[in-house]
Amino acid sequence: MKVKGIYLLGILSAIMVLLGANLILALDNNRIIAPTVIPAKENILTVTGEGKISEKPDLVTINLGVLTEGKEAQEAVEKNSEKMNEVIKALKEFLEDREIKTTYYSLYPKYYYQEGREPIIVGYVAQNNIRIETKKIDLAGKIIDLSVEKGVNQIQGIHFSFSEELKKDLKLKLIKMAVEDAKEKAQTLIDSLGVKILGIKSIQIVEEGVIIGERIVPQTSLSTPIQPGEETLSLRVTIEFIIG
Repeated sequence: MKVKGIYLLGILSAIMVLLGANLILALDNNRIIAPTVIPAKENILTVTGEGKISEKPDLVTINLGVLTEGKEAQEAVEKNSEKMNEVIKALKEFLEDREIKTTYYSLYPKYYYQEGREPIIVGYVAQNNIRIETKKIDLAGKIIDLSVEKGVNQIQGIHFSFSEELKKDLKLKLIKMAVEDAKEKAQTLIDSLGVKILGIKSIQIVEEGVIIGERIVPQTSLSTPIQPGEETLSLRVTIEFIIG
């Protein structure tokens, strides 16, 4: 039986040679054992594509506050409420309720300090802050002017950004632009190398920061000039192409 097994091994080995298979066969108790076939290593071409879009922000956020003082706590609160009610009433002439939000309210004592003595309460301070978030960017100057006119005495900042709806739309466009850029670069390379794209192994998306440039919003009246700037969003994709 051993001779027969060796004979069979010889025949199969000859067939493998004829088929061009570079395999080594082994005989174990008259069983033919073929080694595991290791696939050839993939040839990978890695290319990075980029997409950029410059777009006007469609959302403005303004943080405003009213700070009032009084000898008694109640006096400070009443003064503050009166002024803030006037501010909100005026703003609601052209803004919706959902665009105005209270973000902070506090009431605290005001002290007079003397060296070597206990601090003395000389009054109270009330503070009420609101946040305005609206797509009515052209009204930013008017919002500030009217608010100050009605009693606002603190402006914590103004910020321009993209709404979630616009960001989603821009991201899809950026991905498409970046992929097209990567494909063009890959095509140029494989044409030079004389190979073909057989498939895609992986795609990685890298979101980058926002570049803010200057842009002046036309003012329809002599209100506070506001410069929201033009924002440029960028995104990169890294694609691994299988070539051969």
